[in-house]
Amino acid sequence: RRTNSSSPVSANYIVDGLTDNSFVSTECSGEQWVQVDLDDVIGIEKVKFYHKMHEGERMNGAIVLVSDTPDFTTGVQCAAPIVFTGDPVAILECRGVSGRFVTVRQEGNCVQVAEVEVIAARSGSLGEPRCDYVAPRRDLQ
Repeated sequence: RRTNSSSPVSANYIVDGLTDNSFVSTECSGEQWVQVDLDDVIGIEKVKFYHKMHEGERMNGAIVLVSDTPDFTTGVQCAAPIVFTGDPVAILECRGVSGRFVTVRQEGNCVQVAEVEVIAARSGSLGEPRCDYVAPRRDLQ
């Protein structure tokens, strides 16, 4: 996947599959962001956001925006702002949202991200819940 950021530092670390490294923006004031290009518009189930344990509080208040263009200001916020809970992974539910670009945006603080994992919605799952699992029938005696 291609990435982009508000920093001159490459954001490729956020999509390399490794959750123990970290992208750090070089500027820590004003609007900071990192963006993943999914190459196509897809339905999004959730976004997993990995950060290092001792640095997670820096991402409190960051938001995830989903858009069809790199101009994320026209995007849709897919979940409540990130809140660091001590867990190195924040899972943001984005059901019903679709787009090509996923942007993590933070105002007035460093963007520090180890990995951004976008989980695509299963076919038929946008808009309304769908269950494809049918439990085997058992006779209750």
